[in-house]
Amino acid sequence: MTTRTAIFRADASSRVGSGHVRRCLALAEALAADGWSVTFACRAGTKEAVPSLARSRFAYRLMPGDSNWGASLDSLVADECDLLVVDHYGLDARFERACRSWAKTILVIDDLADRPHDCDILLDQTPGRQASDYASLVPGHCTILAGSTFALLDPRFRRARERLGSRSDQVRRVLVGFGGTDPAGATARVLEALAVAKLGAAVDVVLGTANDDLGQIQQLAAQLDPPAVVHVSVDDMASMIAQADMAVGAGGVNALERCCLGVPSITITIADNQRKLADELARSGATENLGPVTGLSVGDVADAVVCLASDPARRLAMRAAALAIVDGLGAARVRAACSPALSAKDGRPVQLRLATMADAELMFEWQSTPGIRAYSRNPDAPEPAEHTRWMQNKLADPGCIFHVILHGGRPVGVLRLDWQNDGAYEISILVAAAAHGKNIGGAALELAKRLLPDAMIRAVIHADNVASIRMFERAGYRRTGEDWILAPLAPARSFALL
Repeated sequence: MTTRTAIFRADASSRVGSGHVRRCLALAEALAADGWSVTFACRAGTKEAVPSLARSRFAYRLMPGDSNWGASLDSLVADECDLLVVDHYGLDARFERACRSWAKTILVIDDLADRPHDCDILLDQTPGRQASDYASLVPGHCTILAGSTFALLDPRFRRARERLGSRSDQVRRVLVGFGGTDPAGATARVLEALAVAKLGAAVDVVLGTANDDLGQIQQLAAQLDPPAVVHVSVDDMASMIAQADMAVGAGGVNALERCCLGVPSITITIADNQRKLADELARSGATENLGPVTGLSVGDVADAVVCLASDPARRLAMRAAALAIVDGLGAARVRAACSPALSAKDGRPVQLRLATMADAELMFEWQSTPGIRAYSRNPDAPEPAEHTRWMQNKLADPGCIFHVILHGGRPVGVLRLDWQNDGAYEISILVAAAAHGKNIGGAALELAKRLLPDAMIRAVIHADNVASIRMFERAGYRRTGEDWILAPLAPARSFALL
């Protein structure tokens, strides 16, 4: 099979920040895991601002800097490419249209909704973003992926999420992080505030190599009690964030990373494009948003830090709200949206979307259908109140991936993957009786493999459930003792997930 190619057009610098390239790297990793060949096309200084790009396995091409709206990539493209990803506030439909002659599919990553695009897929990972926000800005055929379901995070965030334990009532460790550049000097102001707050907690400060205030920050860090530890160019941010009991940091990608790991946080925006995301996270209860750094005093920050650190109930509520916003699988969903949908026997697409409490009544109806639970661990249908409590617990569990199965856009079943202590996921699937016989279940199992290509997935199937055994066998599961196991896949083709 011919290797598919993807080109990413994004830049980073002390002025632009590192967020564009960091989220592109997350998608690039997902594509590479599926066998794609990836190249980054960037302006000078990008690798220096984002060392993780320099360390990556991806090809790198330097863009010319002689155009005021974006130079064409023609000179860097030897042949057609399957996917062009554009993540750049300075580029719009003019640039994308100029690339149509060689880019089979164009994916634009945006979070401003302020200019037209000529693209096939538009991604905006801002919480609360709606597809309608871009309806007048993209072609009619464009697929719009809107909301934090599609947040592009390093795959290590999902793995760290799977290992999360309960949070302490005490704030023993605080994380301070404002991205790779922090041109507004927010890090220094927060350290001054922590000196006033006197939490007595360990403090980790994360900086990028492009931060011009390193000397000042090191001095401020040394004055805290105990002295803060300054980390420059951290490779594994997931592990760093997972250790924190609370955080103070920027909006943008940083805020979504903290949400994925359920870290209660105070958000301070350092760029205009972060404001909508910070507002939405605060509205959901996942963070406290203090607003732009330019309007904050050291006392404002210190007061907010003390209030949050002294309120364990509030931090617990923040944790639950944050975990519900980002699950760390956004890159896999976007990767899948770049390939054709998987269909049932009748030709209609089978897709997945995240379950919500709004699905509880329909799921209860499916669970109560006579005979539908004949081969379940508990064959008895649940009581309504019991079902509601069960669903609330599953949706709040960071180790549970809970999807509704769609057939032709209509909900017809449930697919759930529960993280187990031995490092595997246990899969559960239910297809409504009215949708049987169309290979919807088989398609859903295939989608689960594409969502978690590197995971071990286990199925527990009743010995008398011959139809399910055959369906899992066709999906690649093999019997091991009492269970059916799907081992991690080699890179393969993806399908659409919503």
